Amino acid sequence: MANIDVAKAKKGGYYTSQELSNIVERNNVRVIIIYEKWFENNIPPDWIKVSDWEIQNNIVCGDSKVSFYVTDSKEKENLIKNIKIFCSNLPSDIKVKIYH
Repeated sequence: MANIDVAKAKKGGYYTSQELSNIVERNNVRVIIIYEKWFENNIPPDWIKVSDWEIQNNIVCGDSKVSFYVTDSKEKENLIKNIKIFCSNLPSDIKVKIYH
């Protein structure tokens, strides 16, 4: 969620969940990976939460929790499958929660 449209929405005072939904739709985004705290309670209700990764002892990332969403329910199972495959590559101190 970092492009010129998001920057314009924040600067222009129309940074809302509806505008974020519109940006995602215009750009054909299917998977969203975000720090939820950065969204000022503007996460669109049509985004489907799939997973959280909790980074223990975080000192580098923007937040200790990274959240994964899809924009279409048809994408959910595929993302879950790919997250499960990728998990073996994560450091052992990252806690993964998957929402079924």
